[in-house]
This record gives sequence, C-alpha cells and structure tokens, in this order.
Amino acid sequence: LAALLPALLLPPLVSACPRIVIKNGKATRASGHYSKYYATCDEGYRLNGPYVLICDEHDKWSTIPTCDLITTPAPPTTTPLTTTPLTTTPLTTTPLTTTPLTTTPLTTTPLTTTPLTTTPLTTTPLTTTSVTEPLPTPDNQTELYIPNGRIIAGPKPPYLIGDNVTIQCYPGFTMYGEPRIQYIGGNQWEPGIPSCRLNVFAIIIISGTLIGAVSLASFRAYKKYFPHEVVPATDDGAEASKNWPLKMFSGLRRSVL
Repeated sequence: LAALLPALLLPPLVSACPRIVIKNGKATRASGHYSKYYATCDEGYRLNGPYVLICDEHDKWSTIPTCDLITTPAPPTTTPLTTTPLTTTPLTTTPLTTTPLTTTPLTTTPLTTTPLTTTPLTTTPLTTTSVTEPLPTPDNQTELYIPNGRIIAGPKPPYLIGDNVTIQCYPGFTMYGEPRIQYIGGNQWEPGIPSCRLNVFAIIIISGTLIGAVSLASFRAYKKYFPHEVVPATDDGAEASKNWPLKMFSGLRRSVL
C-alpha cells in the first residue's frame, strides 16, 4: 500500500493520449500538467486551430491544429496605356440663301354699331327677420344649489341658457341622477338636478353610533338613580316600585340633554 499510494494520489507523469504530431510546428507540454499542451508553428507558418490541446478522459486529444504557410499576394499587374492620335476633319460652310419677303396690303372693313336697348330693373324689397337671443331675465337665469354636493366644473352663477355644469356628491353620499346637466331656461335643468343621498354604509354607521350612545346613556342613568335599590316590604315601598319607570325616564332625559 505504501508503494501504491503515491501512484494513486499523484497525477501521471506521462499523458495517456497518443503523441502529438504537427507538421511545420510542435506541441509543448504545459508546466505542472501532463495532459495539457501548447501548439506553436515554425517561422513563416500560421496556426490554424486551437492553441491549447487537452487530453480528455477517453485518452483523446481535442482538435489538433495545423500550420499553414503564410503566402503574400502577388503584386497587381499593370497594363501600359495606349494613346491614339486625334484626327481633325475640316468644317465645310454652306452659304445662306435669303428670300425676299412679300407684303400683302390689309383690307379694313367698317364696323357697324347696333344701339343697345336698356331694360329698367325692378327691385323687390327684402323682408328681414330679426333673430334675437333672449336677454338674461329672472325667468331664464338661476342659481344652482345641491344639498350634500358641490359643483366641480362649469360657469359661475347666474346661469344662462345652454350652460353646462358637473356635480359631485360629498363623501358618504350617493348621487341619484346624471352628474352633468344643462340649463334650458325657466329655472329648468336637463335631464334634471340630481340629488345626493346618504349611502347605506353611512346610515349603518350613524345608526349604530346613535344606538350605542342611547344605550350607554340609559345604562348610566340606571346606575345613577337605582344603585342596588331594595324595595321595602311596606305600602310606601310598593308604591315606589310602581313608579320606577317614571324615575328612570326622567333620569335618561336629563342624561341625554
């Protein structure tokens, strides 16, 4: 075991992959590694492929590169230009021929004038119809009041015919009707002034608060005016026990007020 332990723990000194052969180049082992090599090419050759070679667990090398010859492109060939001498052709001139103009005398025809006949125009008087806008009067202007609501958009009062306003209810109130209405005159709004009514949730809260306040006041009045009262077994005690509702109602009224 002592002889086999270093062999099991230390890496192998020689790679199990076959020897690397690179034409016009070589492979150099990396320092401290036995399955890793670096590929280089000879001078005048260019590496085509990966630079690092690894021996995998199947004892096979990764892609082995090749070294290709570096070639320089041949210089372009130039073709000498050939020049052709220009040939000139003499111009031939043709003499112009002129033709004399012939003039023809104009003949004039006397104009005949016809007297104009005028027809007198008949004018028809125009009938004008005046269209007047109704002036603001107490019958066609008004001020708008919304209980439990307010106006959030539109002109300020007094309102004229054709004015539009937008209404919004206060929190806790529900609108019944259209929020946007138009004044049509005669203190009338189209489609009608909406109303803001207390919604169901607010009614429940207010009712519960009132019931709780009345119950608390009743309890306090009872404790104040009947603190562990014992009715004596006499005629006066019997009469006092009969009048206890009146005493309790009087105390409840004083407590609430």
